[in-house]
Amino acid sequence: MKVPRHILLTNSSDIYGGGEFYVLELAKELTKRGHTIIVTCKPDNLLCRKCNDAGIQTNPLDFPPQGKLFSFVKKLKDIIQQHNIQIVHTNTNYDRTAGAFAARLCGVTHVTNVHSFHSLQHNPTHWVRNTWATDHFLVDGVCVKELLVRDDGISSGKISI
Repeated sequence: MKVPRHILLTNSSDIYGGGEFYVLELAKELTKRGHTIIVTCKPDNLLCRKCNDAGIQTNPLDFPPQGKLFSFVKKLKDIIQQHNIQIVHTNTNYDRTAGAFAARLCGVTHVTNVHSFHSLQHNPTHWVRNTWATDHFLVDGVCVKELLVRDDGISSGKISI
């Protein structure tokens, strides 16, 4: 068995859809494999309730509106340090950015999932996140990988299907 890790899974979505289902199932599987998992998601949403029902530790955060990125980076940084997190795994655009910067500030690995077929780079902050603060991208298929390489300039070596 590989060495157990302390992993923070993040999801800032208000809804419960495919990406949120993915976070829940990933948390369950990683827990079965002996890893310590914490999920940050909005309080009182379906993902939070499903994680709690499954025995997955949650640290609910009321994700702030845009424009409060730095305060959210600090909140995630505090969680990372408090729980000795080694890997931050993000899943939606807002938590992808905040999680990447918090992970980099703490010197831990940042991995992100791309659940859709569109560019991740909409502004200079995203360019910094994708280039400097994200260690690896996980995508659903070849076409998404090709899009991230072509449209966002992400090295193909940083992307797994």
